[in-house]
Amino acid sequence: AWVVQEVAVSKKATVFWGSKQCEWNELIGALSFMSNARFPLAFMPTLHHVAAIEEETRRYKQGTNTLLGLLLRHQRCLSKKPHDKVYAFCGLMDTSPSEFIDVKIRYEGAVESVYRDVATKILQHNRNLDALSHRPLPNNITSSTSNLPSWVPDWSRCTNENMAHAWG
Repeated sequence: AWVVQEVAVSKKATVFWGSKQCEWNELIGALSFMSNARFPLAFMPTLHHVAAIEEETRRYKQGTNTLLGLLLRHQRCLSKKPHDKVYAFCGLMDTSPSEFIDVKIRYEGAVESVYRDVATKILQHNRNLDALSHRPLPNNITSSTSNLPSWVPDWSRCTNENMAHAWG
């Protein structure tokens, strides 16, 4: 999850892939070229993640990120601490007073209280029920955050892991 912010806010990012490395912009250029040449990228799940990060970089530079949008777009991201499924994206929010939601970063206490606080702030700020559209857990899947009220999204889940992200 933190990689999204690290790439989006950096002036220069380097990608390490095994023993190889390249600049982020070179990777994006190669993917863009392959996409324009109609090279099928759909079979490479890692490239979907790269495309999503590049799109987030564009949104960050334009200042068009809302917290709910960030959380929904990056459910596929993993983090060691479930708190970071929210905290990793707070630095990418639009900071204009009309869009900014102040999230206090604190690791002490239960993650359920963090998710509940964030859901409450999003609902109050957006003044709509869009945050409630988060898909509930299927009956056969258990969550590590089992004490959440039904109206609070469980951001610790990776629900969109296989979701394709269109290039460009």
